[in-house]
Amino acid sequence: MKKYPIHIANQLNATKEIKSRIQMIYQRASSRASLLKYSTLLMLFLLAYSLFVFRNQVILWFHQPNPEVVSNMLEIQPQAHDKLWYGDALYHFKSPKIILQLKKGEYAGFGFPKMESETYPRVQLLNEDGMIISTNVKEGQTYFGFRCIIPEKGTYTLKVLDFRPGQMAHHITRQSYGPTEVAKFTIEQKNGQRQVQLQKGIVYGVTIWEYSAKEPGIMTLYHNKKRLANNVNPKGEIGMGFMYRCLKTGTYTIGIQAEKGSTRIGVDIWNK
Repeated sequence: MKKYPIHIANQLNATKEIKSRIQMIYQRASSRASLLKYSTLLMLFLLAYSLFVFRNQVILWFHQPNPEVVSNMLEIQPQAHDKLWYGDALYHFKSPKIILQLKKGEYAGFGFPKMESETYPRVQLLNEDGMIISTNVKEGQTYFGFRCIIPEKGTYTLKVLDFRPGQMAHHITRQSYGPTEVAKFTIEQKNGQRQVQLQKGIVYGVTIWEYSAKEPGIMTLYHNKKRLANNVNPKGEIGMGFMYRCLKTGTYTIGIQAEKGSTRIGVDIWNK
């Protein structure tokens, strides 16, 4: 094996050592630069998030709703006059929230029966940003419902703060020019049914036009055997019909329970 002079070997070793030290210095500098870069990005992200949260909080501080609360159905569903009608769509809450598509300038009234608890639920109408548009709570008191004019077209959420299974909501909308007839038929049996086709987003009126008994029977709308609406008000009184805003296109069933047979029923579309 060839041997080199000691001073040449030392020189080679020194050169390698210097090269390694230079590489280590650059690595340390690169690591510090990367750390500074990511730290700066993290700080900018936290600053942007803080500003976003602060902005939303300021909006909530300045936007404190002054709801127009109501004490009964008549206050949100006035009697028809001058070709104006007020349709009633009945919702059944399966969860604390119901999503609605509403139009700008649309009249919206909401009523919430007491149900078994004998107290009104606390409900809010929220826009897409989570801002409270209206509520049935005012000055610490909970009312039957509220009414308002929708500020912008979009998706809104009806949120029950103290949700109870089976909670119902009346959604009152202002209609004009009266209804357009879709179907009219007679159910001969005292306990009979008839199927109808309904379309999503349309408000339907279902009315008893003629009946054989002393009083109209109980009329119920079903979809997949699930009860959606009927003509019985929260006090147990039987009316001549009901309004329903269809949430899903499909085949629905109208059932009647009467003391005697032969009940004539009409289904109408209510145009806005």
